[in-house]
Amino acid sequence: MFGVSTPYPYFYEAPIPQVPEQPERVTLRNDHLAKFRTRPCNRPKEDGCSACSYGSKCQFNHVDEEPRRPLKQHHGEFNYKAALCAEVKYIKKGNWVKYINHCHKGDDCPFAHTVLEQAFHPDVYKKLPCEAGEDCERYYCPFFHSRDDRMGTKAPGAALTECMEEWLLDHSGL
Repeated sequence: MFGVSTPYPYFYEAPIPQVPEQPERVTLRNDHLAKFRTRPCNRPKEDGCSACSYGSKCQFNHVDEEPRRPLKQHHGEFNYKAALCAEVKYIKKGNWVKYINHCHKGDDCPFAHTVLEQAFHPDVYKKLPCEAGEDCERYYCPFFHSRDDRMGTKAPGAALTECMEEWLLDHSGL
């Protein structure tokens, strides 16, 4: 190689290095978290679907999804806790969850009635690690994927882990 001159100008072809594509993911903050999927979607539905063209990226509730009560805060307390109401049971069937709700308190109940109410509650949201980690494909994932994604500074306590234990077991493949 030494002693051989390279003609000027010279051309070199090489593939452009590819930067790994980061998964598209949204972290909800404060008032968006309180309102997430609490109102029905009024967008036109896709042909043959019960959801709009945004699908799982839609911030509104679709007909085939579990409803979620809006979170309200009064004197530092939320209108319901992240723990699942004792009168609500759910059974996983494939990728669907069937709810059996025997709670007569309705919106006045101080406990969560759906998985969405649990997972997107500020006491739980982004405080537990996502089992899929950086490979997670959920647009709105309630779990954290890195230190930067984690909400709050305290480590999750036993009560939080216990509160979400059933959900984690039943939804690990979703």
